[in-house]
Amino acid sequence: MSDAQMEVVIEEKIAVFASGLGSPAPWIDRLKANGTKILCLVGNVKNAKRVAGIGADAVVAQGTEAGGHTGRIATFALVPQVIDAVAPTPVIAAGGIADGRGLAAALALGAVGVWCGTAFLVAEEANQPTTQKQRVLDAGDEDTKITRLYSGKTMRNINNPLIEAWESSGLQALPMGLQGLLIQDLVYSVRQSGREDLLMNAAGQASGMLTRIRPAADILHDMVAGAAEILGRTLPARVTAVPEA
Repeated sequence: MSDAQMEVVIEEKIAVFASGLGSPAPWIDRLKANGTKILCLVGNVKNAKRVAGIGADAVVAQGTEAGGHTGRIATFALVPQVIDAVAPTPVIAAGGIADGRGLAAALALGAVGVWCGTAFLVAEEANQPTTQKQRVLDAGDEDTKITRLYSGKTMRNINNPLIEAWESSGLQALPMGLQGLLIQDLVYSVRQSGREDLLMNAAGQASGMLTRIRPAADILHDMVAGAAEILGRTLPARVTAVPEA
């Protein structure tokens, strides 16, 4: 975010601020003074330590399965390492979580909760075109790809011929900001030609689990109910654990 945007966040005393790229260190004292809860998304242990050290209220450990800007480490490997590195700062798991099974697994890893993106991209309330929601629903487990095409940073998207052409060209993306300027005429032409399938369509590998557009409340309810069923009934019926005397 720009300095001007952060000034608005601080002026309005926003209740929760989530930092997705970089560190909120320059504004941390003013945010804390407002009582703002600060969440920081990270993709590795190094950055988890960095944001916990400046006073983040919670660290969101995001695995590479996630849609949008993402790193290189898978959720199951990343979350416990981040938990160990930043304790007692709470850790929220993200990346590849779209149902009650993922929620239950994240809690078993030691996360205090989950951050879900792709699961809610297909909610009725999601602010994206229906055609892009449908592309998420149509995607299978191998239909996303990480590319620097759209922003200059590694971003997981629903794959398309434009991404394939860029990645096979061997061209190096420009830094974030400049890459957007580089492709702006291309994006304009794509829009004008009605080829929405070639536009940025950020989504994670959990896309293959999603089958229909429905209200966000239903998605959340089913996720919580599914986790409760696993933790309260299914898992205890399958696994017997006897604590040491």
